[in-house]
This record gives sequence, structure tokens and C-alpha cells, in this order.
Amino acid sequence: MSRLELRHLGSIAIALTAILAAPAYAKSDRPVALVESIEGAPDAGLRAFDYVFENDKIDLRPNGRMVLAYFDSCAVETVTGGLVKIEEDGADVSKGGQSTIAMRKCDRARVALSDEAEEVGAAVKRVSPFEASIWRERALASARPIFKWQPPQNQTRATALRIYYLDADPIRLIWEGGTSDSYFELPAGDATLETGMPYRVEAILPDSNIVDAVFSIDPGLEVADDVMGRLVPLD
Repeated sequence: MSRLELRHLGSIAIALTAILAAPAYAKSDRPVALVESIEGAPDAGLRAFDYVFENDKIDLRPNGRMVLAYFDSCAVETVTGGLVKIEEDGADVSKGGQSTIAMRKCDRARVALSDEAEEVGAAVKRVSPFEASIWRERALASARPIFKWQPPQNQTRATALRIYYLDADPIRLIWEGGTSDSYFELPAGDATLETGMPYRVEAILPDSNIVDAVFSIDPGLEVADDVMGRLVPLD
């Protein structure tokens, strides 16, 4: 083997090492939890269905109450009062606040946002003509999905939403709408979602970026019919 060939192989090895070592998400970019509810905390700067990120600081004084659902586990944390610092394994609560954590029945890998967790077996595996990069499917027990995305800063216009049926040839648009929030709960009866069939939802954000996700409906799943059990994060 020539020196040039050896040098070329060495470059490939270095490049592959760098790719494999790179995290799927930067910690600061990946949300840690979803705010399921928040009340009595006007200084918190948060609403229900907002994402929270590691090291975020939230003021719940004196008697605010917040419920957090964590993506990388089935943990749900209720925090009352105090100052809250968000961490991956639970909130750090000070200044007189109190916290309790409960575990919900769910598929841990299915609710996780990290690529590593999804590889555990969260996604439904199909023999499919679609590229793996767009085939990260989330199976839901409910036919009323909640679509959630991270909005751009200073959002001033509505987000357009579209749902496509992927098993058609060509792919078929079956529903479209819009919202000024950073999430949307599909109303019952708005779109007919067949059991076991693949759908893609896309959101066209006010800054013209598009985020999407693939999902399907499986009423046989043994997961809670709650916010996290119906959530479809778009990225």
C-alpha cells in the first residue's frame, strides 16, 4: 500500500472517530423536560408546554407550582415554591421550595429526545423506502397527538402545520392548519388517523425554518394517556 493510500485511510479513520465521538445534541440545545403545568408564578417566564433546558433558573416564590415531565426518563416532578435550577436528573430546589418525583408508566426510550435513547428501541422499525434520517417514528396510543416544537425568538407570526400520509404514492396531504403557540393539540375528528399507518407532521416556523416528525397510532401501547403519552416533538 502506498504512502498516499495510508494517509488517505488515516484521514478517514480520524474523520470517523470525530463523527462517532460527537454528541447527537449539544446539552445546551436539547430540552431536558416539558412544563406540563405551571401556576401562581408570574415571575417564572414560563407557560404550559414550554421546554426547559439544563441550568435554566425558575422563580416559583412564594407559592408557585410547576409540573415537569422529563424526556430521558419516565419521571414527573412537581415543584412548589422556591428557586429552581433545572438539571438532567431532577430540579435543584432552594429558598424554601419543595419537590416530589413520581414515575409514570411509559416507554423510556420513546419519550427520550436523544438519538442514543431512541436507538434503544423507541422508534417503530419498518421496512421502508424512506431515509433513516426522516424515519424516527413515534408510536402513540391516542389518536389525538400533541405536536410540540421550539419556536424562534420573538415569534411574531403563526406557525403553519401540515400532516402527510406516508403510505400513499405519492405522499398525500391529509390535514393543514396553524397556531400562534409553540404546540398544537389535534382536535378529535379533525383528521382520520388510521391505526399502524405512518404520518409525517411538519411545522413551518415564522422564520421559515421547517421542523418535522414521523408518528403512528397504536391503541395497544401500554402507556398513560397523558401529555407525554401523546407528545410528538418536532425537530
